[in-house]
Amino acid sequence: MNGVWKAATEPSENLSLISLLENVLQFRVLSLSPVERDVMTSLALIQEPTSFRFLRKLFNHVVEIESVVAGLVENRMLNEFNNRYVVSHGRLRQTVLRFMDPGKLPEIHLKLAETNAELQEFRFENTARFYVLGKRRDKALEYYDRAYRSYRNLFRNEKVLEIAETLYQLTDSLDDKRQYLEEAIRTCLYAGDTGKAETYIATYRDQFVVTFEHEVRYNYFRVDWFNRQGKVRAAREWLLDFFLENKEELEAGPYLGRLYLSLGQLFVKEGDMDGAELYLNLASGFIQEEGADDVMLGNLNQLLATTMLVRGNLDASREHLEIVNRTYSKAAFLPGLSAMHNNLGKVAMKEGNWEDARKAFETAVQIQNKVGNYFQLVLSFGYMSRSWRKQGRYGEAWRALERGVKYLDLIRDSWGKIFYYTEKSAFLIEMGELIEGENTLMLAEILASESEFKREQVHIDLQNARIMLFKGQLQQGYHMAKSTEEGYRTVGGVDDQLSARLLRVSFLVKGRKWERALELLNEAVPLFKKVRDPSLKSAFHRAMGFVLYNLEGNGENAVYQLNEAVRISSESGLILEELLASDALIRAIPSGSHQGMVSSRKRAIPELMDELSKVVPKRYWRQFQLREDIYAILKRHGRS
Repeated sequence: MNGVWKAATEPSENLSLISLLENVLQFRVLSLSPVERDVMTSLALIQEPTSFRFLRKLFNHVVEIESVVAGLVENRMLNEFNNRYVVSHGRLRQTVLRFMDPGKLPEIHLKLAETNAELQEFRFENTARFYVLGKRRDKALEYYDRAYRSYRNLFRNEKVLEIAETLYQLTDSLDDKRQYLEEAIRTCLYAGDTGKAETYIATYRDQFVVTFEHEVRYNYFRVDWFNRQGKVRAAREWLLDFFLENKEELEAGPYLGRLYLSLGQLFVKEGDMDGAELYLNLASGFIQEEGADDVMLGNLNQLLATTMLVRGNLDASREHLEIVNRTYSKAAFLPGLSAMHNNLGKVAMKEGNWEDARKAFETAVQIQNKVGNYFQLVLSFGYMSRSWRKQGRYGEAWRALERGVKYLDLIRDSWGKIFYYTEKSAFLIEMGELIEGENTLMLAEILASESEFKREQVHIDLQNARIMLFKGQLQQGYHMAKSTEEGYRTVGGVDDQLSARLLRVSFLVKGRKWERALELLNEAVPLFKKVRDPSLKSAFHRAMGFVLYNLEGNGENAVYQLNEAVRISSESGLILEELLASDALIRAIPSGSHQGMVSSRKRAIPELMDELSKVVPKRYWRQFQLREDIYAILKRHGRS
């Protein structure tokens, strides 16, 4: 049928057909002329489509090579496409290799290696592999090293690791072995492969620690190994013990800058910004004295930018990120530049500059796709989703999460997975999908329970409190929101603290405890004045306005606060926030007053609902409408 023979046979008869096929292939191979067999053997060994230019150079002693190749194509021994040639079938390739003279293999491989060394048609590691099989170990080392340096410059970590492992086995030089083992350890840790990294680190300790510099490197590898598993406290204790045991040697050499930088990084990872700033400031002084390279300067300023970002000092964060951009660009350090763009996106997001945030995250994604940094890709898509979610652009928020999910299985760093699942849960909760949101948050909780990422644990508690609010579990949820706010005083910034405070107020509003709610809002005014995030500013005005509306004698002040919430949310493109603020404003305006304002908001509500119907993913639209606050708005304004 359609030119393909199909045999309706028993299994034993199929085996006979296979045997017959092999006999046919054997006959065809043995019928080839010596030159034809040499061409077929070379292509069978290369295993990649090969240009005629390469074949002509390889067989420059064969005058009729063009007609030989053409004849093999005509007889369907070779396939040709785009002027490149390959053995036509896998079984044919196996048959060719079975009938070649094994004694000629080194000679053929050497000829392939020398030809490729001159023409560079295939990758450096192919040339190196041919040289290995051609018994030229010295040349194999040279070309593997070229491949290693090429991939390292491109940040192709999986190839760097593969070739570093090969070089480690091939070379006899102890110094070279140490260099390649160090690269393998760094790459494994960067990829989060702590199992393989542990084996390599133990080998490094047992066989390659000769000088104090090597001992320093070993200890930093061990610290990073702890850190990658979320064992931040163990990493910090290991580093401090190393410092105390080797204080004199460390103080005598150019080591303190890196030591304090590493301690600062661990405090950032744990979420302790006070400790982070202390050690990063110490690192700054020593790094300048010790003449650190551009990458280390970039790392220092990236971490300082992160601490400023968490604290809400966005201008200072931008200043540090400008230094990061300069130093990493100078060093062409792409992984650092991708993280910098993520941080720039977070700064823009906290300012409500949504377009700049989008551009920064997309730039980060472009860089990460080049270097294969899956961990940073997950972060970028998570931040991107948060930015869209703040605006009420839920379709884009969901698509960003979908773009990120395919990289989850490619990362082993638990921090990235905790972050992703927490962001996804926040989205689902906002959609009103509490069961799915709770199940997703449970995944984050399981990972967080095995780590010491305090800040991420508090983020999880915040989402759990939000679920309790939607479920009406007021007393338990209020206490969790309160403990979350207390946690953010240690590991969070002003934005985090204000978010938790507003959540506490939401519980009090639902329980109709208006006086206590007003007390909490008034206490939070200093926090409110420090934030620049329009979504938080609008939510604060909305909460204040609604509480005042429910207290006697505050009518005009309530209207003012709610109108501010409407203005901020409208100017900043916050769809859901504008809807909630508009509904609250209409309810707060006394009958017969501010009629223009009432009419404007009554017209806006159906328009905002229509817009939400377009941006909420269809799979979540029904459940979204069943949210208590949304359902109440629909009932009040005659929509269903």
